[in-house]
Amino acid sequence: EKVTAANLETDHIVLGTENGFLHIINFSGQVVKSARLHKRAINSISVDLDGELAILSGADNGAAVLLTLSANDFKESTISVNEAVKAVCLEPSANALRNSEQQNTLSKNGDRAFLVGTSSGRLILHRPAGWFRQSQKEVVLFPGAGSAITTIKWEGNLVAWADVAQVRVMDISTQTALCQMSAPMGVGAEEPYPCSLCWTSPRDLLIGWADNFRHVRISAAAAGVSGDNINSGSSKNSSKGGGAKGASGSDESKVATVVAEWMTDSLISGLHGFDAEHVVYLAYTPSLDEEVQDEMDEEELLMTTGADSSHSTNQPELVVAKLSNGQIVSADQLPLRGCNFHGPEAYMLLSSHQCKKHRQDASKWQLRAYQSQRGGARGYAPVFFVGSPQDFVVARVRDVNDRVGFALSQRDLKRAVDIARVDRTALTLYNYTDILRIYLTHLLEQRDAAATAASECFRLIGSDGAMWEEYVYKFIEYKQLEAIATLIPTDKPTLDSSVYEAVLTSLLADSPKVFLEIVKRWGRVKPVLFNHTNLLRTLEVQKTTADKGLAGSYYIEAQAQLYIFAHMYERAVNCYLDSRIGDRIASSNNNNTSTSSGVGNSVTSYKHDPEDNSSNNNA
Repeated sequence: EKVTAANLETDHIVLGTENGFLHIINFSGQVVKSARLHKRAINSISVDLDGELAILSGADNGAAVLLTLSANDFKESTISVNEAVKAVCLEPSANALRNSEQQNTLSKNGDRAFLVGTSSGRLILHRPAGWFRQSQKEVVLFPGAGSAITTIKWEGNLVAWADVAQVRVMDISTQTALCQMSAPMGVGAEEPYPCSLCWTSPRDLLIGWADNFRHVRISAAAAGVSGDNINSGSSKNSSKGGGAKGASGSDESKVATVVAEWMTDSLISGLHGFDAEHVVYLAYTPSLDEEVQDEMDEEELLMTTGADSSHSTNQPELVVAKLSNGQIVSADQLPLRGCNFHGPEAYMLLSSHQCKKHRQDASKWQLRAYQSQRGGARGYAPVFFVGSPQDFVVARVRDVNDRVGFALSQRDLKRAVDIARVDRTALTLYNYTDILRIYLTHLLEQRDAAATAASECFRLIGSDGAMWEEYVYKFIEYKQLEAIATLIPTDKPTLDSSVYEAVLTSLLADSPKVFLEIVKRWGRVKPVLFNHTNLLRTLEVQKTTADKGLAGSYYIEAQAQLYIFAHMYERAVNCYLDSRIGDRIASSNNNNTSTSSGVGNSVTSYKHDPEDNSSNNNA
């Protein structure tokens, strides 16, 4: 059977076929329930969930069938119309009509109002009537313009519908026609391209028609402003409907404004909102006629069909574009069978944004709160279902595993780490720490990237003390310790003292200047990070083998600093005197006056003996 209509519910897809069957299937493709509700092809399906599943279908046999499913009940109601039913739409769950005293349409057994669009263009409201809601009251909201209604969308008080020539918007609570918009140039009876409508909020309507996109916003009119600002829409409180008065009697005037409009390079077969800044649409590019191809030169043909002239140009694409200007963010061709034999009207685009309940299972339709703040493209929602007469394809935003895997396949290690870092708990196919190790080691192996490796360690390792210790030794191994020495944490986390001593010992031999800088930094930290006495012994040995130039002066000053930190002030002063750096004495005395009152008087009589440890104090 060929699928002719489809819609989406929180846990199921509802399909209508060319033979009038309605199938409810789960997301594994298994049929949950089937019933033949019509004798001819089903043209439209509307689904709503309000504690129970309600499915409305319409077909060419002139009938609309309302199917209500709950845990313990099954109810089927057939409403006859004197002409083919081309479009149907159930009253939304949260709708102002239900709060109206005159039009309370939902009873406890699931009866509800719905709209029917016919082949002559009539828009008819059906609502439960009678003492037990056993009958339907019919109200013609629009008498028709002679062409079939192709789609209806109902959001809050607003209803939008389209035929082959116009899109119209009505406030159903007052039955006030707000606006009407003509089809794009070239669309008509000869080229009946389907119009796609989608409400993204109670006031924002997206319209995709042929190669034209419009974002229309409905808002309250300023004083003196008429509501007919788009084409020939009706003014305040005028009714295009037949015979029904407004339910609420509201005098509030509304206007419709086009806030964005742009053209596409293809035909729009369906559209939905993606997030606050993007729209997703199903793009259909017709195949070129042979006569047209013959008239095109080789370059034009190549640009149109690609390098492979046998490539099917009418294979549909799922396109994400900017809402404001149509700039394409991504486009993916879909592997649907039979695309050479179908026109744009054969395809269906469903979105998880339609669902009234939030999914919480592994398909992750909804973002967690902190993820949703970053925008839909950073997470997992929404999920899209693309249908053709033979196939259904599930399309979802790439999750963290997909994106990490793609980044790794491109050897973009930095991007892989950054993506994995955003949501480590959702990373199931990869280990964040392993990816981080690969990235940092890759940087270290590039000799000119040591500074980058160091800054990335500081940014990415954070408070992981074990990993800090691992990579400090890595930098020592690769002889790149200078790059990271000043970034090694001394608090939160505090590393093992052996790590700090290994750093100082390595710098002592290879980088005297950096060694001195680190001694000054770390020596002041409390509690102490390393054993000052052990380092002094190592430094004394290194100093005896060093030349008397600049490196030697760094060693002497470092030795003096270590004596100060170890409270051996006389030896610190003697180091400065022996090295003829007399200007250091004042600095030493100023820094330690409160703890070393007798240093100045003992300078002339004190002789430093490296072997004398009588006044040596452990750190």
